[in-house]
This record gives sequence, structure tokens and C-alpha cells, in this order.
Amino acid sequence: MKVERLPNADTAIGAHEASDSRRYRIEAVSRAAHILNCIRTGEQSSVAAIAACAEAPEPFVRSALEALERRDLARARDGRTEDWALGLGWLRLAAAGRRQIDVREIAQPIMRRMREDVDETIILSVRRGNRRVTVEFVESTQNVRRIVEIGAEAPLYVGAAGRAMLSGFSERDLRDYLSSVVASDGTIIMGLGVDAYIAEIQKTHERGYAIAFGEFTPDLCAISTPIVDHAGHVVAALAISFPTDRFTRELESACIKVVKDAALEVSRLIGYVDPAAVPGAA
Repeated sequence: MKVERLPNADTAIGAHEASDSRRYRIEAVSRAAHILNCIRTGEQSSVAAIAACAEAPEPFVRSALEALERRDLARARDGRTEDWALGLGWLRLAAAGRRQIDVREIAQPIMRRMREDVDETIILSVRRGNRRVTVEFVESTQNVRRIVEIGAEAPLYVGAAGRAMLSGFSERDLRDYLSSVVASDGTIIMGLGVDAYIAEIQKTHERGYAIAFGEFTPDLCAISTPIVDHAGHVVAALAISFPTDRFTRELESACIKVVKDAALEVSRLIGYVDPAAVPGAA
């Protein structure tokens, strides 16, 4: 005979209460997130306005704000508990989140699309001190193509990708850097003196891309654009590289558009806000 053991009534009630407690905590977290989102816009700062935005009772909102304040995620402006803003704790969380963002991982699918558009080798480089390092690439499918190695390094002043990175330097920082690499004849590369080289970097900054012929390898051309982070700092560079004997004005125009669009897309994904997309921005 099969014996079925019925649950103890107290145990059943306890399990039910535990389930209700978990459900309540999850709902409370969801509501708190909604409250923070209402504060984030800056349009709601009073308890009443935040409660209306979050569709939550005012007593709950007040209690939630006090709990968030203890964790530095919300703050009462000037000690006034009827005027709220996001707490400084979010800055620390945002900084930690940005450190965890892998530009290489974000750029990979975009780089594959770039290769499909122009079928030339796509290269992602990051800065390491006064050098740039290749951290990812997608090779062209053509028989004659640029071959790349992960970890390959070059000085910042050499090649289009280096120039794209240098376009984020202030003129003072750029002069300081160039003073350490200028040759004995007063030139930097390709016969360009310091002032002429700085003019080239300024041109790169103004037009948003750099182009170089034969600087890294004699028979190669590259077109590169900087990748910019949330703070407006150049953190990497995307480049399209191909043999110089394949260069045409049509290919140049296509590569410029593809690399600029791709670099802007990656930049936005790591937090960059394009001023042109902000209403009223200069």
C-alpha cells in the first residue's frame, strides 16, 4: 500500500509566507528601480511627483528613497526630504561598469560588417603608453590583402591608426610627445617636421579620420578613425587597410564612410554621446 505523507500545516504555511516574502522583495526592488528611473530624468524631484511617475504610494516612495539614501543611491537635495536626486553612489557603479566594457567584444560584429561592405582588412588598435597595439582584426577575403597579428605594436606617430589616436591629444601634449620621437634632422616621419605633423593631426581631428600611405608597410594604405568613450577621450582606433595598388578615389570614399560610421557606432555603445544628436548642443 502506497502511503502519501501530507505536509505539516505549519510547514506549508511557512513555505507560503516565504514565497510571499520573496515576491514582495522582488516587487520592492522593481519599484525602487522605477523610482530611480523617474529621478534620473530630473523632471521629478518631489516625493509626490516621483510617486505619480512610479505609480506607487507616497509612503512607499518615501521609505524607498530613505533606504536608497542610506546606500548613497539617492540623496535629498540640501537635506530637504521633499527634493530628491540621484546619489553619488551611481558614479562609482557607472565607473565600475565602464571598466568592464570590452571594446574588442563590442567592435567584433561591427568589424565583420565593415569587411562585408568593403572586403578589406579591418583592424582595431588600442593605446598602450606611447605605442598602439592591435587587439582584433578581420581579414579581407581577397587573395592580396593586409595580414595582421594580434599584439602587433607600433609607435603612435606611425600609420593612420596612430594619427587617429593622436587626434585626441591637446596641442601641448602632442608637442611633448613629438619632442621625444623627433629625429635628428627635425622630422617625425615621411619628411614632416613637428609643425607640419601637428597640422596633419589637426586635420585628422577636424575631418574625423586619418589616411596614411606606406608608413607602416611600404605597399599599404590605411584609413582610420578614433573611438571615443563617455568622457570624450580617444580610447581606440578602427582602421581599414589595403594594398596601395588597389587604391582608388571610389574605394577611399567608401572606406571613409564605413570606418567613420563604424567608429561612431562603437563609441556610442561604450557611452559616447554625439553632440550633434543633442538638441541645442553647440
